[in-house]
Amino acid sequence: MSKKLGKQLVAPTAALMLVASLIGCSGGDNKNANSGASSAAATQNTQEVSSTPSQKPAEVVKLSLYGPQFGGNYQSGEQTDEVAKEIEKRLGVSLQIETHPDEQKFNLMLASGDLPDVMVTEQKFIKQLVEGGRVLPLDELVQSKGKQMVEEFPQKFEFSKKYYSNDTGKLYFVPGYDGPIPPAYTYDSVALVTRWDLYKKLGYPEYKSLDDLLPILKKMQDLEPVNEQGQKVYALSPWFDWGLWSATTYPANNLNGASGDLVEFDAERNMKTNILQDDAAFWQGARFYNKANRLGILDPDSFTQKFENHVEKAKANRILFSWVSWSGESDATKAYAAAGQKDKGFAALPPIKGGYQYNGDYNDLGQGSRLYAISKNSKNPEKAMELINFLNSYEGSELLLNGIEGKHWSVENGKPQMKPEIIQQSLNDPNFAATTGIGKYTNWVGHGPGSIDPKYNVPIDFFSSQEAFKAKLTDLDKEMSEHYGVEYPGQVVENAVKSGDIKFASFNGIYNAVTPTDSDDIKRIKDNIVQYLNKKIPELVLTKNDEQYESMKAGIIAKLKEMDVQKVIDDAQTKAATARETAKPYLR
Repeated sequence: MSKKLGKQLVAPTAALMLVASLIGCSGGDNKNANSGASSAAATQNTQEVSSTPSQKPAEVVKLSLYGPQFGGNYQSGEQTDEVAKEIEKRLGVSLQIETHPDEQKFNLMLASGDLPDVMVTEQKFIKQLVEGGRVLPLDELVQSKGKQMVEEFPQKFEFSKKYYSNDTGKLYFVPGYDGPIPPAYTYDSVALVTRWDLYKKLGYPEYKSLDDLLPILKKMQDLEPVNEQGQKVYALSPWFDWGLWSATTYPANNLNGASGDLVEFDAERNMKTNILQDDAAFWQGARFYNKANRLGILDPDSFTQKFENHVEKAKANRILFSWVSWSGESDATKAYAAAGQKDKGFAALPPIKGGYQYNGDYNDLGQGSRLYAISKNSKNPEKAMELINFLNSYEGSELLLNGIEGKHWSVENGKPQMKPEIIQQSLNDPNFAATTGIGKYTNWVGHGPGSIDPKYNVPIDFFSSQEAFKAKLTDLDKEMSEHYGVEYPGQVVENAVKSGDIKFASFNGIYNAVTPTDSDDIKRIKDNIVQYLNKKIPELVLTKNDEQYESMKAGIIAKLKEMDVQKVIDDAQTKAATARETAKPYLR
């Protein structure tokens, strides 16, 4: 869904002063808070960045990077896709990336101090990183090597010094992924991502709840019990190396219209429910998997496998359902198409009526889950800042999202357009992202896909244009769209919102940014509770009948109370009230 740009956050004169204070030069009028610069200024800046790297650097510097999860199973180490090689060509930087990050790995790195040159980290690690002296202050580096990103969007640097500095007032982190939510071709994250061809074979059965889906998924599994190699197929194969995510993400976002695990808040930061209530996402998710297990449609590897195991199973046609398409299901659809089976593959079914459709997190001033930093261990902090500067520019973000101008996209009638053959390749080649790099680094962009390029006045994700939407229609998408009477899959959701059947659930990251940090006591309680729930959820899901399930649930709730969960709930509500007031000046 296209979102209108927000109000200007800083007046033009203040913006000029802000740029001057950060980099010692004027950045032009700040005509728009989301783009952070006027079209003329942005055009000039883009030309400045582009002209410097056009002469191939004499020496290539290897930089180690650690950051957000990739939407695919890629090889760690040196990245050699076309986008990565273009960055090497322009900046003289070879990207050495750990492509399978997780919190446990990062905690070990944090404890040992063995951190990479560049990291994209989260707000919850700020205190440890700053107090432990693990990251460099960037105030001086941005003056020499970060001018481009500061000129494009000065406000988020002052915001970072205020809210992402552990109260030091210094610049340690560059918030990335700023801007509004982009238009959506399909709403398949978070959603009911299902094998469309099998759903069609069953006659498009109706469902009004998650429980209604279970017998449908059982019949689908009966239709296809093994894959082409004779391996067992399961309807559901979640992964729990991301903690409670697989259990809570859909119930929280799409049933409760909320975010959070122990305490859930709506888009305006009002509490919807908490872990002691029956409608909490944790209990809804656990019950769903418990019933699935009793039906024989839950993969027994679910509690021991990792995300990448799910991805490989999806690509091997061993899974029929997921909450997201980027966990291998979209790759499986491409593989079917490449094999000539264009009627087979995954699609996001319409949301459950009366619920919500998760539409994304956004923050005009950058996400607290996308904080660029430079480790004190970096042997080349200047080059690291050059890379951060580039990735947080319109030029760099557009490269990560769309590839190389002239090779992957071109300007037609004054507007950037993806080349038709590239769109087709993206639809049909399972290795498209791995080979080209397009879309592979979406979580690493400084400007989010919905940010408006001030030069072209369009979202910087060129795949989100109406022309691209029409060109992207696969045979399966056309079939689904015709069934529901729409032009493209995303309209199924948009029409449901217009009719009042569902609502969008979108979450402004400003609230998280201004929420006070947990005290050591609250953090300890929360960590212990989450560890306890991670340990108990397999036991809960594997109970054999309703009596066992309810008995164990009651025991878990009693234990949570003993563990002072009420302190966490009360603390979260107090902080939410503070955040609602503090956020007001920044809301659009």
